[in-house]
Amino acid sequence: FESADGHCIAESNAIAYYVANETLRGSSDLEKAQIIQWMTFADTEILPASCTWVFPVLGIMQFNKQATARAKEDIDKALQALDDHLLTRTYLVGERITLADIVVTCTLLHLYQHVLDEAFRKSYVNTNRWFITLINQKQVKAVIGDFKLCEKAGEFDPKKYAEFQAAIGSGEKKKTEKAPKAVKAKPEK
Repeated sequence: FESADGHCIAESNAIAYYVANETLRGSSDLEKAQIIQWMTFADTEILPASCTWVFPVLGIMQFNKQATARAKEDIDKALQALDDHLLTRTYLVGERITLADIVVTCTLLHLYQHVLDEAFRKSYVNTNRWFITLINQKQVKAVIGDFKLCEKAGEFDPKKYAEFQAAIGSGEKKKTEKAPKAVKAKPEK
């Protein structure tokens, strides 16, 4: 991201914080710290497990049974932590939507779209209520459009994976010609 005055910022959470207004960033130092805490939670506790579980379903990554089982456990723990926190709250921090809600919701999108079917979701009543509240905000809908919750958990499809690998490999030039051999200079006599 490059600001109007030429400053560059890398990393999505830093950019989100920079472009957000005061309401989204929190109104006190405590709220600001809590927002950063939840943004970090999304990046460290949800995102790695989400990628491990969802990317094979999308054909982006090879399936690994043990890694996927571990990712499901990690998502279960993260959703339970959210569910416990949201038991008495509408939003993650304070009484209105903040960057914490936006970042965590965006991190959960692929899970709710591709693998968290109704059976998996049913234990997380508070998290589901919160997630559905967020994705139905007009500002969120303007970005993500109409969102459909997963009905049947996606599974790894070797054919889809092969097609994806072929598609990303097709952009590379294949080396069919051999590079010319270097010619050694003959010493002068």
